[in-house]
Amino acid sequence: MQNSYSLSDQNPQIVFVCGGPGSGKKTQCERLVRDYHFYHISIDDLVRDEIKKETPEGLRFKESAAKGGQVLDDLVVNLILMQIKSKKSLKYLIDGFPQGINQALIYERKFKEIEFILNLQVSDEILKERLLSRGQASSLADDNELAIMNQINTFHGITQPVLDFYENLGKVCTIDGSKEIDEVFKKIEEMIKPNIIFMYGPPCIGKSEISRSLSDKTKYMYINMSSFKKQHGNFKSDNELVNKLMNYLENAPQKNFIIDDFFEEKENVEIFLLHFCKPWKVFHFDFQKYFVNQRIVQFSKKEKERLEKIADYEKYIQNKSSILSLIQKQDFFFQINNFVSVSDLQKSILLQIKPLVLYSNANDIGLQEKYIQLLQKERYFINIDVDKQISLEISRGTVLGNKMKAFEQTGQEIPWRQQSEMIQKILFMNPTQQRKFIISNLKEKNVENLQKEFNFSFDFYVNFTQGDQNNNNDNQVYFKKINPLLDFYSKGKYIEIIEPKLEILDFYINTRPFYGFVLGPQGCGKTTISKYIANQYNYQLIDWEQTIEMLKVKLGGEEGPLEEISYVQLEKYFYEKMQKEKDNGRFLFDGWHQQYSFANFQAFLNKMGLPPTFLVFFQTEKEAFTQKYKVKNEIAELQEEDIAKIDEILNNWSQYENMILQISQQKFGMELIILKGKTITETQKEIKKNSFFSKKLILVNNYIHPSFNEKSLFLKTMLLNFCFSKKIAFIDIIDLQKIHYNLKIDTKIHERTHQEYQMRNTSLNPEFPSNYTPKLIIEVVQNYLKKLQKSPPQILIYGYPSGDTPLERSQNELMYPRASDEIFLVEKELGAIRMLCVLTDKQVHWQIQDQEWELQVPEKEQKNQKDDEKKDDGEEIEQKQEDDGENNVKKFNIYDYQWTKSDGIPKTVPQWFNKIKKTIKKHVSLLEQEEPYINGFNKLTEFLNVINDENNPLNQKDQDYNKCNIFVQFRYENVEEETEKEPERIPFKFIEPVKEQQQVIQDAPQDINEDNNDAQENVPFPENMQEEQEQENE
Repeated sequence: MQNSYSLSDQNPQIVFVCGGPGSGKKTQCERLVRDYHFYHISIDDLVRDEIKKETPEGLRFKESAAKGGQVLDDLVVNLILMQIKSKKSLKYLIDGFPQGINQALIYERKFKEIEFILNLQVSDEILKERLLSRGQASSLADDNELAIMNQINTFHGITQPVLDFYENLGKVCTIDGSKEIDEVFKKIEEMIKPNIIFMYGPPCIGKSEISRSLSDKTKYMYINMSSFKKQHGNFKSDNELVNKLMNYLENAPQKNFIIDDFFEEKENVEIFLLHFCKPWKVFHFDFQKYFVNQRIVQFSKKEKERLEKIADYEKYIQNKSSILSLIQKQDFFFQINNFVSVSDLQKSILLQIKPLVLYSNANDIGLQEKYIQLLQKERYFINIDVDKQISLEISRGTVLGNKMKAFEQTGQEIPWRQQSEMIQKILFMNPTQQRKFIISNLKEKNVENLQKEFNFSFDFYVNFTQGDQNNNNDNQVYFKKINPLLDFYSKGKYIEIIEPKLEILDFYINTRPFYGFVLGPQGCGKTTISKYIANQYNYQLIDWEQTIEMLKVKLGGEEGPLEEISYVQLEKYFYEKMQKEKDNGRFLFDGWHQQYSFANFQAFLNKMGLPPTFLVFFQTEKEAFTQKYKVKNEIAELQEEDIAKIDEILNNWSQYENMILQISQQKFGMELIILKGKTITETQKEIKKNSFFSKKLILVNNYIHPSFNEKSLFLKTMLLNFCFSKKIAFIDIIDLQKIHYNLKIDTKIHERTHQEYQMRNTSLNPEFPSNYTPKLIIEVVQNYLKKLQKSPPQILIYGYPSGDTPLERSQNELMYPRASDEIFLVEKELGAIRMLCVLTDKQVHWQIQDQEWELQVPEKEQKNQKDDEKKDDGEEIEQKQEDDGENNVKKFNIYDYQWTKSDGIPKTVPQWFNKIKKTIKKHVSLLEQEEPYINGFNKLTEFLNVINDENNPLNQKDQDYNKCNIFVQFRYENVEEETEKEPERIPFKFIEPVKEQQQVIQDAPQDINEDNNDAQENVPFPENMQEEQEQENE
């Protein structure tokens, strides 16, 4: 059905103006009437006029007032409707209404929904001052202090419930009315302007379909520019079209619009921006010419239509650069340059316009209610209590409410589609102000349906719970299906609230710069450690002296460098720098400069908004510090002045020590890393072992045939239960790649994903990681981890490495990445792989079984004996020179060794993992048990305890490959023995070993076997391990 773009006084635009006595309602209404042609209806003036005229309505008001009764709600509403009917205006300001929720409900039942309330908020103190000064100027008898306070209290008692009622529907725009009149009016002008989304781009690329779909999702009015032109006739110039459109948008009863198309010429855009308003968003679809032409041919049914589309496209190309020069750098501009599908384009756009939406669930109802009240009061959240909103919708008598009423009267549950429609309207009602919502009392079973209907996901799942009960293994609930809780946890969108502190939620929902400090007394080695962390973990080290000197020159200008930099100047510089680079920057501060006080340090942390990501803190004992002091100053014995200086340094530092520990307790989400090492080497080892810097990784490869999706789903559920219970970050590589390919979450990664996929010769879908370089996959993971805000000590990566996954190997024409490259990069950039899990239908053979290949020494040619003797003498000399060369090491001879012949197929992940690490090999059957997945969950917990057991001597070793590393196969077949015996490892063999090296070579395997035996003896698993199985040729 085609839209009608006509205005009617039967459906006017109505703005309700609310504010206390003395808030300036009358002044602002007069200006709106003057500049925007509203018709002003003041309820107080209207009632007084009716009483003065002694109309039947006026006599009823007079009689009610004489009896001390309240204003008659039905009568007030009828008076308003009579005014609207008689004045026939397109726009009304109604001042002083509704006075109470009952009046509002009567109005909505009799006429239309209240869409927009303008609230002038002024403190009681300022209202009293204004009314007192007004009384003195006009000598009004009732403007004394007691009467004034009665007026103010009456206003709050009558009007505040109405504001609260419509605030939760997203229909109240609150403006600070305490400011100057002109400033308040300027803000009101911004609020009454419509919210407009333009879709700008060439023809036939799906703009209309996307616009209509978004209109349905957001409940915004859809305007097709071509239809608008046709309805309003031919225009002599494009300027006439712009004027007609501005007039329609200003006077239309709706406030939110989606306009399918944009202005054709730069001049029209300038007029609209200068004389009307800035749009809320402009989405520019910029696709390749060949693609657009292809779409024009595809969607043009007739030749005439095709020629018209080509002409439109040529005009678009002609004016594009000039229009973009005007809007491209504006904050409302957003570029779309990759066509995936209409559905995915719609998702990308929704991500740009959707508000922040939290879904809340509660084991502790009291905590949930208290926390939501705090969010409403201090963080300006709107609470959508689904049960209450349904009751309100029914009581208001709206079209949707009447539908719901029919189900309620028959005792049926309100359908989720009706709930979705109700919530959608609230979420997008006032996009420029109300941007934060928390949904409560929505049944979990409806969460997935609503997200599909909205075409976007809720931002976080907030769980209000009593204490840290999820860490109690005795009470751990195993979820047999992936419910909303596990789904949000798998995406890093789960927040647990155990106490009423708003900073917990602030930490998760706000982005922050990624930065840390290394703090300690002067001379403790913090500069050395700062450099070590910066180099080892890729941080930008802040050099205080260099930065301060740079600021002296920069801020000094033409007059020359400043003598010193104040704290305010320093704070401003770092705040701007870190905000600018907060998406990609990683900063490390080498202590806090001695020129600035500790109070400045606290002010600095507060200015940044959220706490630092981490704080490395030297807890130095005097003995250890004295040793460092000696080494640094190259002295053997301390003099009296040295002892005095050490005491002074440590005393000064002790004043800060307690303050720093206090800050760490106050700042939620900041990782405090306490260093106790007596030497730099010990301290570096502490850092390397710390879980913040060195993560423990669990990799899970899925070898199950893709036709058995149900098995994979059950196994993924098991893994998610395990990660949730142990607070392990869960990363599904396939899901991440799918998101980055389809949606522009991160522009650079999105574009690189498309580029790499287009370069591959593959029949696999874009989400499979083997389509991409390991470097890109690691970048995707790092990007995901950074957005988690809180750094997880342990990570489970599901579906990677991909180098030997059967499906990807078979479909990618042997062009997949090598498992060795993937493993190398994972350990280099993310952390040590401590457990490798394989989900498989049958046992995976992990040993490398290449065919032995003995090289035959070529026979020497028969030559003259004298020549041979001379040559032999020369060779002896040459050989002696070679042997006497570097470290007297015998020259390498390829024929001295036994070799294997590769079949050319890259080695698998299990082969590499078991080759480069000492591993404990486990097998877990998922058959012939009542609860096989719970058994798998319990086994994973058992294995995790092994690799986390710091008392195990193996886990105390420096090298990760020597620690407890576990290779476990979850098999859909019977398992005879859980533990597989580690075979002996022989690094190499000599065919004819040289005598001098023979003993060394013979000893080598013995040492390695002793290490392997040591590994098995120290692992807390049953000793009766399975005998080594006969190896099969694959």
